[in-house]
Amino acid sequence: MVRFISTDTRKLIGEYNGCFFALDGPTRSGNTYLSEAYEKKIRVFVSSALPEVTREDCLYLQVNDPLFALQQLALHHRNQFQIPILAIMGSIGKTTVKEWIYDLIKQDVRVVRSPKSYNTMIGVPLSLLELHHEAELAIVIGRICKDVPRERVNDVIFGYTVANDVTARDLQKKDGQWSRAKGFDTFCPVGPWIDTDFIPGTQRITAKVNEDQKQDARLNQMIFGIPEIVQFVSQVMTLLPGDVILTGTPAGIGPLQPQGTVTVAIEGLGELTNRVSAHG
Repeated sequence: MVRFISTDTRKLIGEYNGCFFALDGPTRSGNTYLSEAYEKKIRVFVSSALPEVTREDCLYLQVNDPLFALQQLALHHRNQFQIPILAIMGSIGKTTVKEWIYDLIKQDVRVVRSPKSYNTMIGVPLSLLELHHEAELAIVIGRICKDVPRERVNDVIFGYTVANDVTARDLQKKDGQWSRAKGFDTFCPVGPWIDTDFIPGTQRITAKVNEDQKQDARLNQMIFGIPEIVQFVSQVMTLLPGDVILTGTPAGIGPLQPQGTVTVAIEGLGELTNRVSAHG
């Protein structure tokens, strides 16, 4: 499942689940960067030609014009939103004016703006392909603990709840880490309650955007189990009562739709529904 789009191998940070659009430059074909993108963990490629050697763990999409394909993808994504758009035009000063306007209205409305000076045929579509939901099982810690062995993990868990790990994907890529991208007010809603009797097993975990199902998996498909997660985190830091640990999201993450709803549910645990608002 694709989680982010890239057109520049120099900005890749070695994260899986990316899609690389091989755009031609003035002197070099974008296809010459396919191998470098693969070395940086890209496994989905959109290019005008297939490489001489294709890899079994990759998906290749051959198109006549990768830039046009990128623009069409962004157009489709944009059409899912029913929100106002402000376009700033001119010869110089567009980025400065954009930042001024952002600073003036960000306290009153939720604003998504293009990063840096993304005002080109490449930058605009990249700006439109951000802000995702992530359905996750959340662990709630019940006691102070450190260096918890796997066999004692259940002794320190108070219960479980449902979480939506909202992520600003553009900031995640820009910063090279997750703190700011996942740290805004209203991000990561949890609930609707803490279940102290819930035992994770084969229960379904799902996410719907406006009743359209986007994620659907089983808890036993998690890459790391609950004991491994708690053991690892407790080796790094002391855990306190009320601390919440998120356990990872299944395939199917995707963009939020302003003025819509996102519902994350875990079978036997509960259902968490949040409205996506344009206001902060």
